[in-house]
Amino acid sequence: MKHVKLFEEFVTEKKPKGAPDFHHSDAPDAEGRFRDLSIKDLAAWLIKTRKKDVKKISGSLTQQYVFNRNDDPDYAEKMQKTRKEVYKQLGREDLIDKMDESVILEFNTYTGDEVAQYIEDITPEESDIPDYFIDKYIKPNDGWQLKQIKLKDLLKDKDFKDYYNSGEERYDEYEVDPNDLYNDLVVYKGQLLDGYSRAAKMLRDGEKTAGAYVLDESVKFDTKSTGREDWDKDLKKHAGEFTQFEVNMSPDEFLKRVQADRFKQDSAKIKKYASQFKRGAKDVPTPTMWFMNKFQYEKGLAPSFHDGSHRVLALKEIGVEEIPVKIIY
Repeated sequence: MKHVKLFEEFVTEKKPKGAPDFHHSDAPDAEGRFRDLSIKDLAAWLIKTRKKDVKKISGSLTQQYVFNRNDDPDYAEKMQKTRKEVYKQLGREDLIDKMDESVILEFNTYTGDEVAQYIEDITPEESDIPDYFIDKYIKPNDGWQLKQIKLKDLLKDKDFKDYYNSGEERYDEYEVDPNDLYNDLVVYKGQLLDGYSRAAKMLRDGEKTAGAYVLDESVKFDTKSTGREDWDKDLKKHAGEFTQFEVNMSPDEFLKRVQADRFKQDSAKIKKYASQFKRGAKDVPTPTMWFMNKFQYEKGLAPSFHDGSHRVLALKEIGVEEIPVKIIY
């Protein structure tokens, strides 16, 4: 059975020979300042410690606001007033007029490069930086949000659940600064990419929630829409006359089936869609194939009509591997 040291033992014991030094987070320690300082003084402290970086300041305030708006509305309101004071002290009157939640969350949205840099900054050893995950999942995707998550939801990730159940620890206690155990996690579409040790320890300690950079599904499809208003009207008017269902396939499968290479594609349109999808998009019309009959569909023939090839090309460009496709005959 692994011996667990008391906290006093941990912080006072001598570091083993050859062990690395503690790694301290670059973020200034709040030490209760968010609660104890006046609004004016807190704003000044944030401006000084975040070097007038509006996004970093707003991110700190947003995290406090989101985590506490339900349980402690007075404290959450203080964060909003502090935000306004920050803008005032920085001379950013243009932002004061936009103090609604949508703008707050916009400031709390991060690019893939910013999240990748965050991971690199908090990783003690360069050799431990998860380059594969950074290059494949993080850098290509923008629209990450810093928010509160339920730790138990991470156990839906099979790899993390196996790690948690194993009782394994990736770092010995002398390798980790206790403050760093609460660095934000990184979660990509439900998969924990960075923070296995931190998340496991918090779960074992009985913590319920944690801060995390989260990227949800960036594109959400409207399976009731084909993207063609005339088609949608016909399908609604003659609902009982057509067979309709959705199947999942890769963008390449869709493009091959509709013989997209035979049609001229609008590169500007594809680029515009890709930019929108990368930032996140809702109610995207479902790519559609319309066949004359069941035989044509089941024999793998090209559809008589289709819609959505530009959207599918854009989805392929940003790395989406599977899409819903509406089938009609």
